[in-house]
Amino acid sequence: MAHEQAFYGRLSSLSPVNENIVVTTGDFTNGSDQFTIANSFFVREGQTITYVDSQFTGTVTITNVVGSTITVDQTANANASSGQTIGLNTPSGTYLFESASFIDPQNIKTVENITGSQDSEFSTGDTIYNLIGQAANNIGNAIVGRFHLYTVTEILYRGESPPELSAFVEWGEDGTEASSGDKLLQTAGQDLPIVSLSVTNSIAPIYSTDLTDMTSTPGADVAGYQIALNSVIDKFITSSAGGGGDTFPYTGSAIISGSLGVTGSAIFLTDTGNIEDIFLIKGNTSANGTIRANSEGIFQLRWSGSSEPTAIEGGIYYSSSAFYIGE
Repeated sequence: MAHEQAFYGRLSSLSPVNENIVVTTGDFTNGSDQFTIANSFFVREGQTITYVDSQFTGTVTITNVVGSTITVDQTANANASSGQTIGLNTPSGTYLFESASFIDPQNIKTVENITGSQDSEFSTGDTIYNLIGQAANNIGNAIVGRFHLYTVTEILYRGESPPELSAFVEWGEDGTEASSGDKLLQTAGQDLPIVSLSVTNSIAPIYSTDLTDMTSTPGADVAGYQIALNSVIDKFITSSAGGGGDTFPYTGSAIISGSLGVTGSAIFLTDTGNIEDIFLIKGNTSANGTIRANSEGIFQLRWSGSSEPTAIEGGIYYSSSAFYIGE
């Protein structure tokens, strides 16, 4: 069966932000953990608010959104009033970009094909799209040649002519953005790839900047490989070589939690000179039985408990020079 190749395209005039993504006003009441907001379009649970009128103390996180009524994790104080200026900040590792131009060099996809992983129309198994974002250090300066994946989570706007997208994106790699030590570069007017990920390992494709319309930030074209090198490829090679990974082929000791299904023959061989058991099944209590095959291929049943085990139909065990068969 032929497999569809991963999509790659470009977002130009991209300006990601995470602080004061929109500045609006709210009506606050002393002693209340709810307020009404003038512009609720960009409000989401988990965001924090910037406030300038001292109606709260410390960080204030949004816990619920119902229309224009916002619930936060603390109550306003006596400084609360109507029409107070506030800003919205996205959670760590989450960003907003507005009205970025969408370009598909192959002319296969349109903005209508791009969905976010948290959109209502998204279903399990649908294509997941990621922004390959330019990394920045903790003071906001670009790190040359370093990029990270940011999953498109919610499409806020699609424009047909010209093709444009507005969306929320969030950290799309293992761990968290904070643990990486990097951030997404937030300078305005960037040119960055938007790509679909492979189904199994969520690997981003690479592309050539020689392609028409795929000129982007230097290094972004090979960023998919750079990101996959440590997160997927290196783990795969290590496990294949018997270095302690989680997949087969495998060499060395392994502990399997859960069921193991074998289709075909299972062959157990011992190395020359090995006198240990080549097959051993033990009960999980102090009074238990064992089933083993030793290095000479001799099959052995033994019961080591102080009292007889529960008889079961078809059961068999050996103890004190006698075989016992359940009826």
